[in-house]
Amino acid sequence: MGDDVLSVRHWLFSLTGIQTENLSVPKDFKRPMWFVEEPFRIPEPRRADAYREKGTMNFVLMAKDIEQLTRLSLAVRQDLADRSWILPLYGPDKKQVGYLRECRLTMSKPDNLDRSFELKYTVYIPYTPVVYDPLEVIHRRYDESLRKGDKRYGSQTGAG
Repeated sequence: MGDDVLSVRHWLFSLTGIQTENLSVPKDFKRPMWFVEEPFRIPEPRRADAYREKGTMNFVLMAKDIEQLTRLSLAVRQDLADRSWILPLYGPDKKQVGYLRECRLTMSKPDNLDRSFELKYTVYIPYTPVVYDPLEVIHRRYDESLRKGDKRYGSQTGAG
């Protein structure tokens, strides 16, 4: 179906080169680090051509100094804008299955060297069109027993 956390972790790591964690606090905690929380999704069945859900995900940057905090916060926002507010959505097998569209990033005020981000987005997974042969469908629907004059199921003449 698509893994939001994997997709966002991949994006943050490829952008900043900083490891991401999805644990609350790891034992060997070292700065700098990203923490990515599990998302909250709500289905939105508005379009017939794609599967859509509204999602909200929080992630936290724990920087080593204020300069890194500012630089990476601006880099994350700028990269999202450069991508037209769209991120790729990867499945569990790390292949792209769709998109995180309409991404909106909200940054909270820094708490010492930590800053929280809230990412609101729409999960967009296009349906693969089913290609079928209409003749095959007709032949599959055709039932031999409905043929006129069938000995097994036809009307019994002369019975009376």
